[in-house]
Amino acid sequence: MREVNFSIPNVNKASVGITTALYDRRALDCTSTLPLINSLNHLAYLTTSSARIRDILTVDGGIERLVCILKRGRSKDMMDMWKWNLAFQCVVNIGVRGTENVRTRVVEADMVPVIATILDNYIKVIEKCREKAEEAKDKEKEHHRHRSHEHRSVTKASSFTNRSSRVEADQRNSRRQAPPPSIDVSATYAGPSSAATNQNDVTPTGNAPQFAADRVP
Repeated sequence: MREVNFSIPNVNKASVGITTALYDRRALDCTSTLPLINSLNHLAYLTTSSARIRDILTVDGGIERLVCILKRGRSKDMMDMWKWNLAFQCVVNIGVRGTENVRTRVVEADMVPVIATILDNYIKVIEKCREKAEEAKDKEKEHHRHRSHEHRSVTKASSFTNRSSRVEADQRNSRRQAPPPSIDVSATYAGPSSAATNQNDVTPTGNAPQFAADRVP
């Protein structure tokens, strides 16, 4: 049984790690996050450049350990996300750059459900992004329609205001027309009144009886 890999600072015991010059299977069983991230970082380089390391991982159970890390999932912690990404990169390097036997071992390590879950989550994220983009487009169209409707209503109101102002201006102009010519009242009624006055001033002399001044009744 493999010894548990962890560090004990009190007794100056360091956890076993993987470097670019040395591969140790015990480094993948480390319980601490930071040493495991360091080992996975170097392992990603080794799986890219060394075919021997890829073959060893298919024999000593390193692929199964990497798949177990991937099946645990990612949390919102940056260190856990970093660890998950490095483990996924190592498995991808083994599957892409390895031989047919190595790829068969990757499938036997139950990596296919992990890839299917990743692709499913990717499709869901893409669909959500599309829905959000469509909602944003619909909101933009509604906003544009609302603005055009407001512009039309403002135009109609301004035209109605212009018409009413024109009507009021016409009414004011009609009210401000010149008054009719004044009638000369003195010239119209001057003839009859003067004639009546002259008739009253004249004393009749022809028909009136004449009395003698020296005749006494």
